[in-house]
Amino acid sequence: MVPAMPFDLSSLMNRASAVIGVNPGYEGDAMTIKDPLDAAIMVQREIRRLNLQAEIFPGLVVYPVKFGCPVGGEPVGVVTWSPRMTSV
Repeated sequence: MVPAMPFDLSSLMNRASAVIGVNPGYEGDAMTIKDPLDAAIMVQREIRRLNLQAEIFPGLVVYPVKFGCPVGGEPVGVVTWSPRMTSV
């Protein structure tokens, strides 16, 4: 289950994380996935398909508009895991 935003950031302490984008290219506001929760659900499906043990959170990545960032940021899935999780 992907938690809705906002969520308690203290759960991310002492954990490794990776930010995974789901929109191809740098298309600005023409991106397909516009909701961070939808992005997190897409990433969660792939993590499960790979049989990895991790938690996924919705997120936004903000980078310069001149590089194709949509106004307000690009929806992403934030994958987190701890050293105690054996599959990652």
